[in-house]
Amino acid sequence: MKEYVVKKCEPSGFAQELLQLFELELKKKQEISIPVKFGTGKVFFSEVERTISHFTVSFNFRETSKFVFSEMKECQKYKVLFFLRYEKKSQMPLSMAGQLKISERVICVTGSLDDIPDFVIKEGRKCRLDIIFLQSNWLKEVLPPELKEVFDKVLVHKNSISWLRASTKAINVDDILSVLKSFHTSSPFKRLSLLGELYQLIGEYINILHDLDRRKGKVKNINNHDMNTINKIEQYLKDHVRKVSPSLDDIAKEFGISRTKVCNLFKYAYGTGINSYYNVLKLEEAKKMLTSNAYSINEVSDKLAFTNQSYFSRWFKKHTGINPSSLV
Repeated sequence: MKEYVVKKCEPSGFAQELLQLFELELKKKQEISIPVKFGTGKVFFSEVERTISHFTVSFNFRETSKFVFSEMKECQKYKVLFFLRYEKKSQMPLSMAGQLKISERVICVTGSLDDIPDFVIKEGRKCRLDIIFLQSNWLKEVLPPELKEVFDKVLVHKNSISWLRASTKAINVDDILSVLKSFHTSSPFKRLSLLGELYQLIGEYINILHDLDRRKGKVKNINNHDMNTINKIEQYLKDHVRKVSPSLDDIAKEFGISRTKVCNLFKYAYGTGINSYYNVLKLEEAKKMLTSNAYSINEVSDKLAFTNQSYFSRWFKKHTGINPSSLV
């Protein structure tokens, strides 16, 4: 088994050292092919902005390979978002917890680079590794106190798809990587808006990690089929925000599953009931309409399918603590 040991933690130094293991030289913002004797794949590194760097490598090795991140210096200067995706079943030996067999497609690790567990990629397994480096001092400045703890310990999350969900929030890891890819290939003018989008996605990701960590041990794994069902139900609820609230019977009948399964799936995925989730969607739509100055309270009530303005106002105050008139 081939072993690759990386000790440098500074982003460009890390990228250079890893590339040297493949007998390559670092060329920023250029995609580099892995030499055929190692297998097939591409490597890319870019400093997105002074606070964020991105390293990505897709690979299919000729022989089983082990990656070890150890004895790194000054690792606390950077925190990382680490994404490892497999196309087939594989295993990832976790240095802190023995050998853990993993059938999930996506593995996300958050912490310092020296927190990343050693992992083995078997020959012929197509994988992609993405590491987003974030300056620690910048994170301290921009993150609220409750979110800073996300990086105080190692968080490992595994899933069969790229979505991470917690309560009423969800994010697709692929969205973050897609924005990064667009950033690298866009004009300087377009990059400014993409940078704002990237900041927002990273913020949402950290928020969800925080919620998942708080709910650890309370969330069951959801298989791919059930997650697809949840996504469809979620879209169904969004489509009905301006309609009469669908009942559990309506939803169960629409998707051919039992009322109990509808409730359980939502509880497992979001940590909240389906009615609570629907109320959040409706509240957000109501707030958006009220603050747009385009609708009166009565018009908002009608468009959201409430029986009358009085009932809408009571419902709104019950869930927000304020009267809708305060937003008009």
